[in-house]
Amino acid sequence: MREGHASRTAEQNALFRALESSRPERERVCHDPLARHFLTWPLTLVTRLAAIPGGATFVSTFLDRRWPGVRSSVVARTRLIDDAIAAALDNGIEQLVILGAGFDSRAYRMSRLRALDVFEVDHPDTQAAKQGVLKRVFSTLPTHVRFVAIDFKRDDLTSAMRSAGYRDSARTFILWEGVTNYLADGAVDSTLRWCSGASAGSLLLFTYVHRDVLTHPSSYTGTKNLFASLEKAGERLTFGIDPSHAPQYLAERGLSLEQDLGAAEYRARYFGAEARRMRGHEFYRVALARVGRRDTMDEDLHRMSREQLLEEVKKLRRGIRGHRDSTGHQLCWHHPALWGLLPEKTDPIPVVPDWPQFLDGCLKYRQSLDQQLPDAPRTREAYPASGSA
Repeated sequence: MREGHASRTAEQNALFRALESSRPERERVCHDPLARHFLTWPLTLVTRLAAIPGGATFVSTFLDRRWPGVRSSVVARTRLIDDAIAAALDNGIEQLVILGAGFDSRAYRMSRLRALDVFEVDHPDTQAAKQGVLKRVFSTLPTHVRFVAIDFKRDDLTSAMRSAGYRDSARTFILWEGVTNYLADGAVDSTLRWCSGASAGSLLLFTYVHRDVLTHPSSYTGTKNLFASLEKAGERLTFGIDPSHAPQYLAERGLSLEQDLGAAEYRARYFGAEARRMRGHEFYRVALARVGRRDTMDEDLHRMSREQLLEEVKKLRRGIRGHRDSTGHQLCWHHPALWGLLPEKTDPIPVVPDWPQFLDGCLKYRQSLDQQLPDAPRTREAYPASGSA
């Protein structure tokens, strides 16, 4: 962005949301009634043109031909992020942080966010323009929103957030939309490490571009016009991640990847069959990460479908039942906590054998190991006493 001016891309994205919001309720993918207020000339003229009969189709067709895939990607990811925040609210988040807030209007149009502290973090120039619009719309600035003015390339995020009243201990949803691709590697790294300092279980939703678009832009539809427009606005893409490297990249910074969708995927989710005709912007991605490293022993579960997870649970239950139902004089242990994972009720009190029968069973078990595992290593280490590790 140019010094002294609001981000041009922030205003263009507001245009795309405004156009979508003007569609009939049953047809629109997202609804942002405030988006039109952030537009200046000549973009206000575009919304007026879209309001006349046939104008909306003409405007959408023109935009999609000039910048293939950008409008539909912005619209679909707006809905995707709205849904993610709504889900996080259902799960009890306590504060929302919007890094590079631009003309994001969620703090004002999502009523449930009024009960939370919302921190909008952005460049002073964009933030000043936004506050001017909000004062015209609402007369006074909403009290639940705290504005944190910083330049991600120069300023210290930790001290700025601390001064604004950010709580490290609160369950937090951090949104970082449309920013990483304009930063240097170091700025992205330091910001992600700051995000990983949020309380355990907090969520980070951020956007990024496929690294290949930086080195082989011509392999993606529409990048020539897009890059020219960014250059004219004083902005250019400087950072990207190879999606195959994203899980490890985030893990090294204290975050575990939960979901990673490309533009084609999230357009398909919200535009349905219409998305098959959309081309362009496929390099743009939305990732959801959780604070804290994921247990790698269970990494496979995150790649399973619902059907695969159900089958995995059934296998686990069959194994537990097999263990439970064989427990008697033949086994020397009792696991009520394990059996308690089953939905059916079981008697927690086992039939305990007398000592002679118990020891006889242990000897038979040991003899069976000689037969089944004759080459297994042997040890003279004493069996740990009850309650010891």
